[in-house]
Formats: sequence, C-alpha cells, structure tokens
Amino acid sequence: MLYTADIERAKNTMSRTAVTIETEVAYLVGAPSQQWLEEAKRSIEGGKVSDEALMHLVLLPLTYKGREKKQKAVRECVHLARQIPDKGQETFALSGILSFTDKVIDEETRQYIKEVIGMTQVGKMLMDEGIQQGDMERAKRTALKMLKRGDSLNDVAEVLELPMETIKTWEKELCVVV
Repeated sequence: MLYTADIERAKNTMSRTAVTIETEVAYLVGAPSQQWLEEAKRSIEGGKVSDEALMHLVLLPLTYKGREKKQKAVRECVHLARQIPDKGQETFALSGILSFTDKVIDEETRQYIKEVIGMTQVGKMLMDEGIQQGDMERAKRTALKMLKRGDSLNDVAEVLELPMETIKTWEKELCVVV
C-alpha cells in the first residue's frame, strides 16, 4: 500500500475468520518533495530523465499534505512532464500522474491532465500533419510555377524530391485550370 503524505500510520494487517492479509506499506510523508522536484527539473533540462526521476515526478504530488498543495503540485508536474524530450517517457509520466493522483485530484485538474495527454498525442499529430500539408501545398505551387516556365517533369520531381506521379497529377490539374 502506498499512502499519501496525509497519512502517517495505517494498519497493514486485515484478519477475517479464515484469512489474514498482510500488506507492505509505504508512506510518502517525509518524502523529500523539493529535492525530487529539483532533480526532475534538472534531468528534464539536461535531456535525460532516469526511471527514478520519472517515478519521482509521478509520485511527487502525493508527497504534499492537503488538497490545495496536491492540486498545485499535479499541475506543476504535468507542466514538467510536457517538457520531457522522450515522448514515451512524457506519456508515461502524464498517465502515471493521472493514475496515481486519481483519488486526490478535483475534476477540473483531472480534465486538465486528460486534455494535456490528448494534446501531446493527438494535437501534436495534427500539428505535424498540418505542417506536412502546408509543405505539400508550397511544393505544389512551386511545381506549377516550374511547369509553367517550361521545366520538365523530371526536373521538377528532382528539385522537389517528390515522386514523378505526384508531379504528373499536378500537371494535369494545371492543364484543367489554365
């Protein structure tokens, strides 16, 4: 069992008629919150985040006492997680923060984390797709200008580093437009 900083002692044995269950207990009270935070910041800035720093980042919000401090820590940890260069580690940290803090965060903070997770995966994909589409539109305009001035299909394909079929398709569009 892992207990937040709000809990300093709890029973680790539960007995019933025929069964006794004993759990391993870990308390986050007294965890070096500020040290973990500084280590996470340094490792993220350095571009290499160890597994230990990653787990500290995930658990960090639970090391604070009181709801307000936990909410603030969750947001700070999410902000830090978004800066992790390795996208797999970033997703792990964000998902971990959401999972571990599930019982202690308010709905607004939970929604915020879900939006950030969505943005890191879907949003970045859409942005990349938009950039690629913008690049293709520029390439198409350039190809059409080159074809209008008399450059060969081979030259256009070579200069733009695109397949000949793409240039041919654009050339057909040019013929329809002109």
